[in-house]
Amino acid sequence: MKMRKSVWKRALALVCACVVLITPVLGAYGDGCEAGEMPIPGCEAAYVVELTSGTVVYSNRAHEKMYPASTTKLMTALLAAEYVESGAGNLSDVIIFSEEAVYGIPRDTMHINISVGEKLTVEQVLYAILLPSANEACLGMAEYVAGDIESFIAKMNDRAAELGMTNTHYVTANGLHDEEHYTTAYDMSLLMQEVLGHEILVRVMSTANYVLPETNMSAARSLTNTNKCILSENEYYNPHVVCGKTGYTTPAGNTLVTYSEVEDQKYITVLLKANQGMTFSSTDKLMDYFAENVRLTKVENLIDFAVSVPVEGESSVIMVQPAVSFSMLTHVTDDYNTYRKEYSLKESVTLPVYAGDAIGTLYLYDGETLVASVSMVSRANYGVADVTTGPVSTDGSSSGEGTDITGDEPQQTEQPSTQKPQDSTQTTADPEERHASFGKVLVRVLVILLLCVVACVLIYAVLLVVSITSYNKKKKKRRESSGDSEKK
Repeated sequence: MKMRKSVWKRALALVCACVVLITPVLGAYGDGCEAGEMPIPGCEAAYVVELTSGTVVYSNRAHEKMYPASTTKLMTALLAAEYVESGAGNLSDVIIFSEEAVYGIPRDTMHINISVGEKLTVEQVLYAILLPSANEACLGMAEYVAGDIESFIAKMNDRAAELGMTNTHYVTANGLHDEEHYTTAYDMSLLMQEVLGHEILVRVMSTANYVLPETNMSAARSLTNTNKCILSENEYYNPHVVCGKTGYTTPAGNTLVTYSEVEDQKYITVLLKANQGMTFSSTDKLMDYFAENVRLTKVENLIDFAVSVPVEGESSVIMVQPAVSFSMLTHVTDDYNTYRKEYSLKESVTLPVYAGDAIGTLYLYDGETLVASVSMVSRANYGVADVTTGPVSTDGSSSGEGTDITGDEPQQTEQPSTQKPQDSTQTTADPEERHASFGKVLVRVLVILLLCVVACVLIYAVLLVVSITSYNKKKKKRRESSGDSEKK
């Protein structure tokens, strides 16, 4: 009995080992938290967008007017960088600080004690503006770029309008409080996107500490970045945060705009009107969450999203699919094929239709979150004489638009289709593709069957070896017993 139990235990262990070998491994992530458990920023208004996919990860009162405080300095620095890059100025140009610049701010606000007549280079002034947030440095820069502070503020408002910051109005160059000086979290994200296009600004904002050299009127000064998320010795340090700008006034509360990189994901995070420390802790927790639970998924199998559109006056249809491969933000455990598809398509088309002709737009939603928006185009030529039809190219060279995501849900310019979005299993694959898909499934089934056969043969071999061994032992024992009897 003991031998039989041992044999079966060994056989069961072998079966379990075989099952492990042919079962897909399921990866774990983070501490097992769900997508809905994303940390909620501790502030009154917030906007978080992933730039590669265009996914708005979080939005709360993002279009409500708020006071920006010193995040205003992002616009001041942007105009300075653009002035230099236009060829009108140079980073080595010297700014001589006027009395209006030095004494144009209350002395109980943030400054680095610049004196009237002190000389600093444009680059040094940028460090003073973006690291310790020196208010008088902004006024000196304004005079350098525009001749006087009032003209510079006019340029700030003009540039905001050009960037689509429709709910922003500037009164000061440094963000000191004024009832008519306001912005929104969404508008600040637009500004930050533009700032990121200037290497000098990213370099300065990502600097933790900078020594301002000795000037004609001052000894060297040490400048420390007010953004605690990039200070390695600080409790709020997060390695994913690349750069950003802080702000604070009593009416504005604490404000913070940051740019972060989590592998191939790129986030702009705007937090307005928060209590002390909440902007840093919220940004820190958000980036950790994205690193553990979120991935950027590239969609290349466009046929999964193909649907049909009727031909005007005929019983036939044409097939449309996404114009190009596209990326979307997904939770690590998600299958994007389960996301809700909404199609805004023409109700019907008139032939001829050429491969790549724009027919509408596909919107993909994870719950209520828009994770992707892409132009839908004709998959082939239809009603075109003497032209070989074929699927539209997926390399981005078709005449249709590419991915169309701006951060907010796009306006639908096409007339919504009366048909319900079709599931990818209902329609679109042609016979060759269906045969190819069936072939792949058949191969997988055959491989699994082969593994099962191998497992059974191994089990049988083990059982056979065990049985033969047991038999030989018993036979030997009987012989020994018989020999002992004969001797007696």
